[in-house]
Amino acid sequence: MFRGIRSTVTEGRIEVSVRLQWDGETYTGSGREMETPNGRARAAALATLEAAMAASLEGLRLELDTVSVFKAVDQSFVLVSVLCLAPHLGRKPLALVGAQPVETDVESAAALATLKSINRVLALELE
Repeated sequence: MFRGIRSTVTEGRIEVSVRLQWDGETYTGSGREMETPNGRARAAALATLEAAMAASLEGLRLELDTVSVFKAVDQSFVLVSVLCLAPHLGRKPLALVGAQPVETDVESAAALATLKSINRVLALELE
């Protein structure tokens, strides 16, 4: 499903574009934040959520709650928390969390952590 990520920095701001693919269709999302490690992660998470919502039915609502870039056991990680609303999930927002080690860059780790947080809910929507 994850097909790629692209980042551009202009005047202290980063814009991240994420491409997802499902059932032969490609969906793109973008996010823009301040150019800091946490801003890079937030922009990537926002872009991933936008692409995921484009791929899903209209009833799914995903909102970024928090993003953290942190170090543990001598490695950097990205932790993403997403709030989800969907008719089949009840009336209260469902908190979803995903984590990914930073292997190449913060943006890719944030996109993958975001997908890990929403994978089960998104799979239900796309069936």
